[in-house]
Amino acid sequence: PRRVLVHARFFADIDKKALRERVEKYLDNHFHLGKLTVLSNGDGGFGYDEESFHLMCWASHEHKHVRDDFHVNKKIRVRLSFCPKKFVDSMIRELRTLTSEKEIQERIPPWMDTARSYIREDSRERDLEQIEKLRAYLERNASCLKSLINLETKVDIRLGTAESNHRIYSYRMKRQGRSWGESGMNAMAGLITAKKNGELGKSLLYGIKNQYIQRIQEEVATVAVNIRERV
Repeated sequence: PRRVLVHARFFADIDKKALRERVEKYLDNHFHLGKLTVLSNGDGGFGYDEESFHLMCWASHEHKHVRDDFHVNKKIRVRLSFCPKKFVDSMIRELRTLTSEKEIQERIPPWMDTARSYIREDSRERDLEQIEKLRAYLERNASCLKSLINLETKVDIRLGTAESNHRIYSYRMKRQGRSWGESGMNAMAGLITAKKNGELGKSLLYGIKNQYIQRIQEEVATVAVNIRERV
């Protein structure tokens, strides 16, 4: 059956440092991290690598990070698009069975040697470049390419779904070539996040209240300036 994300808490911000600090504060306030093993899962983009996640849960008893399967599989298929599908599928299946960085590092050379045997003469340089890029990617991320399924079984923890929960953001903010200003983008991401956290009403009230207070402050400041000018 499809895994379900339960008791989720969502965070969104265009400032990665501010976002990380908010997550760290939330974890510290709601969990006894010193007694917990924390699993993290990311695509490896800037701010979503192992070190970034570790900074959010540095006080935990143990932190285990894995690269998201969807993005790893996509990277392999794109880089080895010139290879037979049967070989690429078998490589991905084998990778999912490996349980240590050492095992992964040992399998990278044979995989790359096999890929070289499928190089096309009319695009030899391009294919070699793709193989080299994939080799570097696998070696660089070997420590977090261990299968999430195997890891979950070992520690009896379920991370739940992740990628599908991004869709509400991407569909609302990226489709049809939409573009945003910084303040508008942050506001929309905040509204989506509040809705997913079941706090939309409170967030809207808080936002309206703040806007009202700011408007009153601006009006008072304007009146004060006018008074000073008259005096």
